[in-house]
Amino acid sequence: MIIHANVAVIYFFESFFADRTDKKAHMHSSFLFKLLIIIRYFYKCVKYKYQGDITIMYKSVIFDLDGTILNTLEDLADAGNYALEQQGLPIHDTEKYKYFVGNGIPKLIERILPLDADNSLKDSTLRLFNSYYSVHMNDKTQPYDGVVDMLTVLKSKGIYTVVVTNKSNEFAPGI
Repeated sequence: MIIHANVAVIYFFESFFADRTDKKAHMHSSFLFKLLIIIRYFYKCVKYKYQGDITIMYKSVIFDLDGTILNTLEDLADAGNYALEQQGLPIHDTEKYKYFVGNGIPKLIERILPLDADNSLKDSTLRLFNSYYSVHMNDKTQPYDGVVDMLTVLKSKGIYTVVVTNKSNEFAPGI
């Protein structure tokens, strides 16, 4: 039996993700993860009903951008540390940014600042971050190993690929 599905969702978790204490909360809040659960449920229901081998033919694949297709962590960390340093605040190791990213740049800014940071400090940090990141967002950003080959294979098979991101329109086209 062959099933033609309209969308497959592929969500690659970075290796650090397995160590996060808030893994389940983050995964369940993710739109892509919810779609993946629906597709897995659909597959299990069909497999149960037909009790045999099933081939699912996908027409489209949706990818997240940051941390899935592209490793953007170092450029995000550099921009965050630049903004902190410009304001005389302590900076963070790049590895710590693995726990700060997710939910967009404003949330990243909130997480890298001291807990008692007021709105004016958050706003100035965001402005400094954005000004630095707009110039340096591609300094160290690169696709994860195998991603370019995978996208080439998908294209050769006529499978549409879509990238979704919560990155602002100011930055997404440049990456």
